[in-house]
Amino acid sequence: MLDRDGKLLDQFRVVTLYIDDRLKGLTEYLNKVSMPPLLNETQNAVSSLNWKPSWLPKGFEILRHSQDLFDGEMIDSTLFSDGLFTFTLYVTEAESQQLNPDQAWKQGEYTLYSEVVGNKEITFIGQLPIATAKRIVQEVKFSGY
Repeated sequence: MLDRDGKLLDQFRVVTLYIDDRLKGLTEYLNKVSMPPLLNETQNAVSSLNWKPSWLPKGFEILRHSQDLFDGEMIDSTLFSDGLFTFTLYVTEAESQQLNPDQAWKQGEYTLYSEVVGNKEITFIGQLPIATAKRIVQEVKFSGY
C-alpha cells in the first residue's frame, strides 16, 4: 500500500495455509479448552478525559486511554484504531518557550505530528498521512477550559 507520494505505508505478504487431518485433533482440543474471559476496557477511564478529537477518520474508535507520570509531568495518551491502522494522541502541558508551534515528520508508514494548542502540546504518532494527523490534532477540543 502506497501513499499519494508513492511512499510505502504498509506491506502485505500472502502465505498459503493448508490445514489437513493431522491438525484436526489439535483444533478440536483448542475448541474445548476453557479460556479466561476477555478483558474489557472500562468506559470510566475514557469518560474522564477532559479532551477529545471532534473529528476522526471514518471507523476510528478509542481502544485505550492512560495517564502516566514521567519526570514529574502528566502525559495523557489515547490509542485509536479502525481495525487496520492505529494512532496515539499524547497530550501534555506545553513548554512556555515553545519555538516551533507545530512540527511534522514522516518515515515509512509512521507519522509524527505535534502542535501547541493553547497551553497544551498535542502529539500524534501513527499510521496516517500528515494532513490527516494535522486535522485530528487541530480538532482536539478541551472541556473545562
